[in-house]
Amino acid sequence: MNRLGNLLRNFRSKVYVGYIVPNLGKTNKLAKIPKQYRFMVEQTDWVTS
Repeated sequence: MNRLGNLLRNFRSKVYVGYIVPNLGKTNKLAKIPKQYRFMVEQTDWVTS
């Protein structure tokens, strides 16, 4: 479980640094899931997180 926790933490960090930080002032862009993550993240999960 420790390995899985590390992988999830790294994924969240990668999304934050690579997508969220560059688009902080663009709320309409942040409301949509990036194309490369759409196959693994549901829109409802993206909005609530």
